Amino acid sequence: MQRHLSSPLLQERLEYLQHCANQGYALTALRGLASDLLLIQNLLGLTTSSDSLGLADVQAAWADGSIVGPGTLGTKTVDAVA
Repeated sequence: MQRHLSSPLLQERLEYLQHCANQGYALTALRGLASDLLLIQNLLGLTTSSDSLGLADVQAAWADGSIVGPGTLGTKTVDAVA
């Protein structure tokens, strides 16, 4: 929990998780998403704002295998909407 609270972009991550909760995502799915958001943040080197993130950054992460496909990060599957 401390890792989530002390990492950059806390407010943005919380807002996205709240959006997903409002859409009916189960708690287990939200926990997985929270971990995935930190992984994405680290993979893309986001520290202050995703505004500086470009398509080339995402394509580079995709090309090196960090992001395998829709709904996955590496070999971890993101839980579906409940």
